Amino acid sequence: SIPLDLESQRLFAFEWEDPDTHYKAQYLWTVVPQGLTCAPEIFGSQLRRDLAPFLAKHPSCNIVQYCDDLLLSTETEAACKEQTIELLNYLGAQGYKVSKEKAQLVKQQVTFLGYHLCQGSRSLGKERIQVILNSAQPRNPRELRAFLGLTGFCRLWIPDYGGRAKPLYESLTKEGLLHWTWTREMEKAFRELKEALVQPPALALLDPRRPFTLYVHERGGVAAGVLCQRSGPTW
Repeated sequence: SIPLDLESQRLFAFEWEDPDTHYKAQYLWTVVPQGLTCAPEIFGSQLRRDLAPFLAKHPSCNIVQYCDDLLLSTETEAACKEQTIELLNYLGAQGYKVSKEKAQLVKQQVTFLGYHLCQGSRSLGKERIQVILNSAQPRNPRELRAFLGLTGFCRLWIPDYGGRAKPLYESLTKEGLLHWTWTREMEKAFRELKEALVQPPALALLDPRRPFTLYVHERGGVAAGVLCQRSGPTW
C-alpha cells in the first residue's frame, strides 16, 4: 500500500451506511485506494523506485516489471533460487506483500501477462485463448469492440490479422455505424479470427546477440519497415 499525503486524503472521502442501524459516516482513505484510475501507474512507479537498490546490488539479475507483476530470470537454476529468495525478503522489508497463490517460483515455463514463456519462445496463454473461443456473436457495436480488443491483443499470432478483421472494423466506422447490422462477411471474419487461435504458433523471443534484418518500403510518401530476426529456417 502507498500512503496518501495528509492534504490529499480528503479527496478520497466516501460515505458508508450501516445496513442494520442505517447510521451514516464519512471516512478517508489513508492509502491509495483500489479502483483509482491511475493507481496501477502510481504503484508501478513506486515499486520501480524501490527496486532500484536491489537491481544495483544484483547486476546479473534480470527483472521485467509491469505494474505489480515481476518476472525474474537468471542463467542458472541455482542463481534463480538464490535471487528469488533475496528478492522476496527485500520486498517484505520494503513493506510489500507477495501472493503465494500467484507466485511461480524457479520454473522453466511461466505465464506472464497472459503469455506463456518457455525456452526462448512466447505463446498465448490457454485462458486468454479460451475467452476468445467462447465469445458469442456480437449483438451490437459495443460488444464487437470488446471482441476486437481481445483479438487485437493476439494479432501477432493471427496471420493477416488486418485483412481478416477488416469487415469488422469497417462496420465501426462513422458510415458503418449509421446502419449497423451483422452481415455474412462479418460472420466469416468473426469465425476466421477464432479459428486462427485454435492452434496459434509460438513466437521466438528476440536475441540481442544475433543479427537483425530491417526491411523498408516507401510508397506515395509513406514509409514502413519491418525488423526481423531469423529463427531457424523462418523469420
